Amino acid sequence: MVTGTLVDGLRTALTANRVEVHGPFGSVEAREHVVGRALVHASGAPVAVSPADELVGALGIVDGLRAAGVDVVIPDDDGWRDRLPDARLGITGSVLAVAETGSLVLAAGPGSPRAVSLLPPVHVCLVSVADVVATFADAVAWVAGGPLPSALTWIGGPSRTGALEMIQTLGVHGPAAVEVVLVASAST
Repeated sequence: MVTGTLVDGLRTALTANRVEVHGPFGSVEAREHVVGRALVHASGAPVAVSPADELVGALGIVDGLRAAGVDVVIPDDDGWRDRLPDARLGITGSVLAVAETGSLVLAAGPGSPRAVSLLPPVHVCLVSVADVVATFADAVAWVAGGPLPSALTWIGGPSRTGALEMIQTLGVHGPAAVEVVLVASAST
């Protein structure tokens, strides 16, 4: 059950977590928006993409990026491990988003390595509004109801630490910026 209230709650929680939220968009607009964000953030550097993520594939993100002249790096590429550290942006999809906490849930597997959301300084995550759940308990119940992926990554915003003199610093142990692109429908 997805309502505007859940999406509004997700937007509010994500914004409080220092996540920039865009959309919701239909599929064409979502693809164009992601390509635009890649052009802004990458500035000619490689962009890492998880092509096996459902929304990434459904929206044709890899083809859209390549058509725009973006240097795309995917896990199946020769030199993936060598080129990934140079990526300025990582693009993934999510399997769920939790409205109450502003959490994104990513499933790792072939074609969707955790590194895409964790290594580049900016992470753009596609979230289907149909995959927004109200509570953390709802998300755990959903996860428990099916086969488990090799890993789940729960993202609550940019990487933060306050280990040095209790001064909050972004981006030390992961991306310094996280953006969410809400997708109303992969077929609109």
